[in-house]
Amino acid sequence: MLEKNLYYISLKTKEIKKTQTLTEAQYEISATKAEIERLKKHLDRCLDYEKNEGRSMISPLSLHESKEANQQYKEDLNTVLNMIYDLGTQETKSDIAAI
Repeated sequence: MLEKNLYYISLKTKEIKKTQTLTEAQYEISATKAEIERLKKHLDRCLDYEKNEGRSMISPLSLHESKEANQQYKEDLNTVLNMIYDLGTQETKSDIAAI
């Protein structure tokens, strides 16, 4: 069986940490290294989208590209939330279910 460790996820900063910080809301999960890598990939794509959205206000994408990017962001964010729920502690599951 693969070893699982505790991690703390911040949806605000899109970070995964091994220690909890009290300065922001975080979700506690238990995950393998492979699960963390998959989660990080989706969090990174969400962060990239959010950064690009800020830039697109100055130099807008074509409408088609914007719709595709928006759809991909929604899919990535959904995947992140589902993974956090599936890997989360009971408290995390309750918090995510309330979203």
